[in-house]
Amino acid sequence: MDLHAHGGFKGCFLFGNYLSEFKSQVETEVFAHVMDKNSMNFQKENSRFTFKHMKCRDYNEKLGKQGCGRVVACKELGLIHSYTLECGYHSCTEIQPIVNIKEKYGKTQW
Repeated sequence: MDLHAHGGFKGCFLFGNYLSEFKSQVETEVFAHVMDKNSMNFQKENSRFTFKHMKCRDYNEKLGKQGCGRVVACKELGLIHSYTLECGYHSCTEIQPIVNIKEKYGKTQW
């Protein structure tokens, strides 16, 4: 997990990798869904797992995203669960309630 602060977006979100194998892509994106259900400030809709986002680069970078830790960990080490967690310097766009599974689904054994 690579942690960053972001000035242009509100809330917390993930940058993940695009994987050509469907099953691996689903596995890597599930973490964003889990974060969304368990954090008041996480904004799943701002997360990015696209091929385009893996290849883009900022105007002042030579390697762009190809040199960031999550992309290198995925390509060189085969770690599909490598992410960059971005958190805005300021407030999130909305506060969402955390779902209490026991209250929502009743008294089942967890």
